[in-house]
Amino acid sequence: MNFTVFCHFYNEEFLLPYWLMHHRRLFDHGVMIDYDSTDRSAEIIRAMAPDWELVRSRNRCFNVLEVDAEVMEHESRFSGWKMALNVTEFLFWDDPKAVFARAEEQGGGDRAIKMTNYIMDDFNERSAPIVSGVDLFLQRGWGIDDDGTDRLFRWTHNARTGLYDAGRHVSRIANSEFNRDMKVLWWGFSPYDLTKGRKMQIRTRVRKEDIDRGMGIQHVISSEEMDRRYEVFGKRSVDLRLDPKYAAVLQRIVNRFGLTR
Repeated sequence: MNFTVFCHFYNEEFLLPYWLMHHRRLFDHGVMIDYDSTDRSAEIIRAMAPDWELVRSRNRCFNVLEVDAEVMEHESRFSGWKMALNVTEFLFWDDPKAVFARAEEQGGGDRAIKMTNYIMDDFNERSAPIVSGVDLFLQRGWGIDDDGTDRLFRWTHNARTGLYDAGRHVSRIANSEFNRDMKVLWWGFSPYDLTKGRKMQIRTRVRKEDIDRGMGIQHVISSEEMDRRYEVFGKRSVDLRLDPKYAAVLQRIVNRFGLTR
């Protein structure tokens, strides 16, 4: 049973080392789609995941529908289970293949699994330093257990493609299930001093036509609006490490991969 990740990126040299460190443990293979990064992103991938594919996107801008089509074209080249993630998204589970095996036992054919997010926001722990080489989820733990209200779903599947609607938050694969335990950590507001900078640069790569249609508008918010959202989410955040469900998954990840907390 193969498990492949697909990720598109633009100038993500801060998050990529943490993203690759974690996902190299979970996925058998990765396809990293570069949108003409001008920083060390490609160099980091070559060093940390030399056997993964590093491809140049055919899209010069973040056109939502064209981005999704490109991801699905790469998905179609692989068999097994697949998942499309952004660099801000970390799959938060210790043994995905055990979940897939149980799903396949329920019946053959194409299957999809939907999951929600933990929205990570370090408003209450912003002063804590970030250490390189240590998993990000071992350094930051404040956030919101979201039910799909504030941030829409992500999917993993074993179909030819995810049959996604715009943004890949909806899949039209008929045989699907909602796994409420398997989650994605979304690092949109943590560590904020570093993630805000990456957010502000992406706005230059979104087409005006998309914005006029209301697509991809989350990428073009102002610095002031991002600060406001950071504070709003921060005031709702809790220390997830004190939540029994979160803590149990975190401990299983630590145990399975021999991490030092």
